[in-house]
Formats: sequence, structure tokens, C-alpha cells
Amino acid sequence: MNRGTVVLVLSSLAACNSSPSSLDASTVAEPAPTGPSALTIIPPTTTSDFYQTVVSGQRGRLVVEVTPITLAQEEIENAARTDRDPTIQSSIVQDAGCGNSSFWLYDQFNGTGNRICFVAGGESLDFAHIPRKWRCYNGQCQAYAFWNLNYGSYWPGVNAGELTDDSGEDASLSVTMPFPAWGPRMNFDMSPYQLRQLRLF
Repeated sequence: MNRGTVVLVLSSLAACNSSPSSLDASTVAEPAPTGPSALTIIPPTTTSDFYQTVVSGQRGRLVVEVTPITLAQEEIENAARTDRDPTIQSSIVQDAGCGNSSFWLYDQFNGTGNRICFVAGGESLDFAHIPRKWRCYNGQCQAYAFWNLNYGSYWPGVNAGELTDDSGEDASLSVTMPFPAWGPRMNFDMSPYQLRQLRLF
């Protein structure tokens, strides 16, 4: 099994769980440079309380696809994931979507809210460029918040890893939260700092 390293870098902006920036649908649908990769964002077409974001693709070109998801769907999928069998799922390296092998990150506690999913693939992403919340009108959607979080919850999949904050170079202030492969769902709160990096090993 290929256990590459994916480093997901989040913005060090001081705003809490939101960004004043917005992207129109025509802009986010085009590839944008993100270090070694081209990042194509496929926005939703309808308004929803919550959105699911799936990061997929190959090295050098990633696709970020956003679709609506309901709290009821999340509860059903969370229950199914709780009952998963790691001895079966550990053979899965890449999900087609938010499957059991992915790392799941939520913008609310207890596995609720908007969700984004990743599998290790040797890529680097800037979370401040990945939309989290959208406003839609007549099939056109604009992003108004991004994945640079102060708090939320996460659920490891096939990869172990760690989360770190953006407190700067002073190691005495830095918070690192390691987690095992197939670890339990956990809440986190890094306030007043923001989540900076996710590393999957």
C-alpha cells in the first residue's frame, strides 16, 4: 500500500472559520495554481445548509468537487463508518468519494457541518483556496468561507497523521495533534489560532 505524505496548509488569517473573500462560479471552475498542482474546483449549483467537498485526482492535477449534503445523510454515513471493519477497509488506498479510507474533516463538532475528505497522495494544498460555504442564486454559486478553521472535528481513515496550528515559529506555542490510522472521531479547538496543516502518512 502506498503511504505517501499529503500536507494540507491552511491560511494564517485571524478570522474565525470564515473569509471575506468570495469566488464566482466561473472563477472557481477554472484550474488555479497551488504549488506543484493545478486545482480545479467544481462548485455546487444549489444552496444547502451543508456541503461535502471531495478532493481527488492524480499528482499534478487535483479536482475539488462540492455537492450538497444533509445532516440526515451525515448521520447515516457516520453510523456506517462507526461500524466499519478496518481489516477490510485497510486495503483501500483511494476513495471515489468520502469513503471509509478517507480522512474526514468537519467544520463543526461531533462529525457535523460541512465536510471535506482526503486520501494521502503526496500533494500540498492551501486550505484558504478551497471553498467551504456557498451562496447560490439561479444556479450560480459564490464561495464566502474557506477551510481555514479554528475548530471542528476530524475522523481518520487508512492513514495516520497529525494536525498543527498556525501559532508561528515559537514551538512553545504550537499545538500538534497526532492521530492513528482508523482512529476515533475527535473534536478540536485551536482558538485563537487556526488549523494550519494536516499531514497524512
